[in-house]
Amino acid sequence: MLDRLLRHGILHIAEPITDRTAERVTAALLLLAAETDRPVTLYISSPGGSVPAGMAIYDVMRHIDNDVVTIGLGYCASMAQFLVSAGTPGKRYALPNARMMLHLPSFAQAPTGTAEAGRHEELRHSRDRVAGLIADFTHREVGQVVRDFADDRWLTPDEALEYGLIDHVLDATPQRP
Repeated sequence: MLDRLLRHGILHIAEPITDRTAERVTAALLLLAAETDRPVTLYISSPGGSVPAGMAIYDVMRHIDNDVVTIGLGYCASMAQFLVSAGTPGKRYALPNARMMLHLPSFAQAPTGTAEAGRHEELRHSRDRVAGLIADFTHREVGQVVRDFADDRWLTPDEALEYGLIDHVLDATPQRP
């Protein structure tokens, strides 16, 4: 079934975003870009996951010439919500019953050793990068994004639309954007 969807330019992320997920999705995006100039539709329902894996998917979404239509459905959290928002502007959607949660990487406590300081710095870099991109997606100030998403924030599709994380809430009538 997944092969048939791929033939129609449709990908689906329905698992945590891991290195393996990124490998599968980036390879499929590159394959579709090599075969056609049609838009790629990426359906996302995931609890989120690895920032580096999600950023690899994001980089390939931006690298290919094809528009990437994103559709959030079901449970779309953390890096999954980031990827929904990273779709081609004007083509970022959510289905009406999606639940979305966005948060930034957080710091549990101050670093105590050299290795821990390195992890802390990488976490700070990830948080700043993700916050900067979300600010770009939503046309908001980075400081506001950091304040708004420092803790878990659950959003309905309408709230995500109002914030600028998506462009449209799809209705229940079956039609492809």
